[in-house]
Amino acid sequence: MIKRWFAWLGIVSILIPFPVAIAQFDQLQLKEITVRIDVEGSYKEDGGSGVIVRQQGQFYTILTAYHVVQEKRNYKVLIFNPSNRQIIGSHIINEKNIKQIDDYDLAEITIQSSAKYRTANIGDSQQLQPTDDLTVSGYPLPSYLITERLSTSTLRLGKFTDRLPPDALLKRQKGATLKIDVVTEVGMSGGAVVNKNGELVGILVEADKDASGNKSSPLAIPIDLYPQWQAIRNSQRLSPLLPSPNQTLEQLLAAKKWGQANDKTWEILLKEGDVDKSDDLDSNELLSLNCKTLADLDLAWRKASNGRYGFRLQRSIYNKYHYTLPPRESRLYLYTEFAKELGWFNDIQQVSTLSISSLYNQKNPNLGFYPIWFVYRGQLGQYPFGLPSDDNLLRDPGSIWESRGTILSDMLKRCSI
Repeated sequence: MIKRWFAWLGIVSILIPFPVAIAQFDQLQLKEITVRIDVEGSYKEDGGSGVIVRQQGQFYTILTAYHVVQEKRNYKVLIFNPSNRQIIGSHIINEKNIKQIDDYDLAEITIQSSAKYRTANIGDSQQLQPTDDLTVSGYPLPSYLITERLSTSTLRLGKFTDRLPPDALLKRQKGATLKIDVVTEVGMSGGAVVNKNGELVGILVEADKDASGNKSSPLAIPIDLYPQWQAIRNSQRLSPLLPSPNQTLEQLLAAKKWGQANDKTWEILLKEGDVDKSDDLDSNELLSLNCKTLADLDLAWRKASNGRYGFRLQRSIYNKYHYTLPPRESRLYLYTEFAKELGWFNDIQQVSTLSISSLYNQKNPNLGFYPIWFVYRGQLGQYPFGLPSDDNLLRDPGSIWESRGTILSDMLKRCSI
């Protein structure tokens, strides 16, 4: 059985409401980056948690405590949608997918998936000061209060209290040098420790012991012991972070944060139209959008950009290419010309490999560049441009150019935008 490090520091705390301070960042985003790690065949007794820290194409990197996955067994990584508590990813891993980081109680797991998973925003653990607010996210194992593992992670609010001396790195603590005052339970090991801004600063690993040998404050491994932390953090600085839930679209537009405003725009539309909680909009969902919402978004973009961006301008450009219906074989070509004029791409085959950061970091984007129709919440949408969501799209790309054009353009026309 996997070694259990955590003290039971008051299970009744499960029922305690969170202090207001936890609302300083998006709880939903923290839950989205936290994964559940089960042991095949004994999920009620063993297991832990992990954090998604990186995406490279279809490969994702997850960090966890090494003691969670050190035995030669098959483990299952489960990724949940915290909004509806449905599984959106299930991955069987074994020792070939697991790599211990140096001699630390830290492990890197690699999974492959074409699905879109959120990744953590990486912080700097060296910036932590005593009494700084921290939040821990993880999946407790079943107890007398919890009869089965939950399908959404549990959040615990606490404080950073102290930093153990460097010589603790390769001794008993195996890298766990961050002392935190927070209630944890067995199973949360490997979970995320984030600062007040929601940035990952550590991986939860064990409970420290006092002079009498009793377990007391939990410990975490600082994120800067992971060799790739700085590279990931630097890449995130170059790419736009998701907008804060406390920032309005108008505030982002006023600050000329166009990429974050683009994400906020689709966040608003997804909140209204994403019925199946798939994190993008298919044909039927686009057609169900409220005209006033589209009109208000368009007006906000036009005002902030002095007429450079917005749905109305995009549709006027679109109409140049879709004014008359060309022969079927040339329809895709004309749509590509439309996308070229806006500066989105030069070849439709590029769409699946586009970099969001390269799109958002363009200098002097073309007229009509924003909002981008196929980037939802900083991710490429499954149904770009509001195209019909049927299997014929890939087999017969010419079919995307129906007489009414794309679904989104048809909706804008219907709403007189």
